[in-house]
Amino acid sequence: MSEISLLYQELLDLQPPWFVKDVVLREALRRVEVHLDTMDGATFPCPVCSRSCPMCAVSPLQTWRHLDTCNRHTYLSARSPLVRCSQHGVLQPSLPWGESNSRVTRDFEFLI
Repeated sequence: MSEISLLYQELLDLQPPWFVKDVVLREALRRVEVHLDTMDGATFPCPVCSRSCPMCAVSPLQTWRHLDTCNRHTYLSARSPLVRCSQHGVLQPSLPWGESNSRVTRDFEFLI
């Protein structure tokens, strides 16, 4: 993992199984893109019963507006996991930075 990825990992307070896969600066757009991913074999808690469940699929790539980085618009992108719970079926666990149906992170939403 690059130093910039490690920096954003700390700034975002991401915990396993999430990690920063890549950070791209698009200076012409004054934009920072932070690409998030999950570790191979990751499990997530069922959002209903909190039981540890395996991923069974992922959503299409989603992007969330985040707080600016040095006056550059910052965006997080990831594929949200879907888990299969033996009791509750296929569900989407919560994401550490926001809601899957939102276009902004919790931190950004709190700011506005």
